[in-house]
Amino acid sequence: MKTLRDAVTITAQTWATMDQVRWHSQLGLAQWQNDQGEPARAHCCQSLRLSVEVADPWSLLTAISSSLAILADGEAPVRAVELYSMLMQDPLCAASRWFADGIGLHVTAAINGLPDEVVAAALTRGKTLEQREGAAKLVDEVAQFGWVA
Repeated sequence: MKTLRDAVTITAQTWATMDQVRWHSQLGLAQWQNDQGEPARAHCCQSLRLSVEVADPWSLLTAISSSLAILADGEAPVRAVELYSMLMQDPLCAASRWFADGIGLHVTAAINGLPDEVVAAALTRGKTLEQREGAAKLVDEVAQFGWVA
């Protein structure tokens, strides 16, 4: 994780916003997987905020993806299913092994804990969402959960 922390620091100094999105997102996901909840949420929140600013499709996918793991693991599993469904409409996510294995694992666990009708409704809603609007709304939602960048 030191390398990811270094990448976050360096990209912040260079104002390379799309790189900042990527490294905050990856550091947040790594911290989440290592039971470092608060800093993980902070990095994912920062990644989301920056992705909305630049509105680059790859940045939006990256930022939302890492945040999904945290949401799926208990803070908002239904919302995670919706957002996962939204991202699966993107050919890049649909074909990505990283997305399927790394993020899909968390969402699958969330799905297994929800009633079938709730999952079906969330999957249907997710197919109608747009990535940029979804990310912007997610920034507000995670702030309500107490994620602080």
